[in-house]
Amino acid sequence: SRVMTEGLRFEPVDLGSVARRAAESLEVPPGEASFEAEELPVVRADPAQMEQLFLYLFRNALESRRPGARLRARVRCVGRANGFVRLEVSDNGLGFDAEAAERILQPFRAPWAAGERAGGGMGLALCRRILMRHGGSISARGTPGAGAAFLLTLPEWSGAGFLEGSAQSAAAAPNSKV
Repeated sequence: SRVMTEGLRFEPVDLGSVARRAAESLEVPPGEASFEAEELPVVRADPAQMEQLFLYLFRNALESRRPGARLRARVRCVGRANGFVRLEVSDNGLGFDAEAAERILQPFRAPWAAGERAGGGMGLALCRRILMRHGGSISARGTPGAGAAFLLTLPEWSGAGFLEGSAQSAAAAPNSKV
C-alpha cells in the first residue's frame, strides 16, 4: 500500500481544512449525512496522508451508519499535552462493543460479518499506519447502537518545529523522508 511505501512530505497542515476537504470529496446524497469539523490545530504532516486519514474515518462512519438514520460525524480537538494534540472523530452510527475496540484497528477485522455491509476492514488499519508514520496513534471506543469515537494523537506543530516532548521533536528536518 502507498501508505507505507511513499516518502512523507512534512509541512504545516491545517487539519480543519483537510477534514472539510475530505468530507466534501465523499459522494453522499443530500440529507443522508453531515460532517462537522470544529476549529482544529495545525500539525506538521504529509497533507495527502492526512486527507486519506479523514477519508478512511468518514467512509468508516458511512459504512457503519444505522439504517434509515442520518449520519452525523464530527471532528474536534479534545486536548493538547506533552507536545501532542488529541482529536476525536465521532459518529452516531451502529457502534461496536468494547471487545471490538482494538480488533477493528487491525487489517480485515471489521466488526461485522463478511458481506453484511460495505467495507473490507482495511480503512481503520490504514488510519493506524498513517498515524504511526507521523509519530501518532489511534484508539477506538464504541457503544452498540449509539455510535463510535476514534481518538487520534499527533505531534503538535508550534510554527518553528515540533513541540518539545513529541516523538518528532526538533531533530525532524523539514521535508524529511521517513
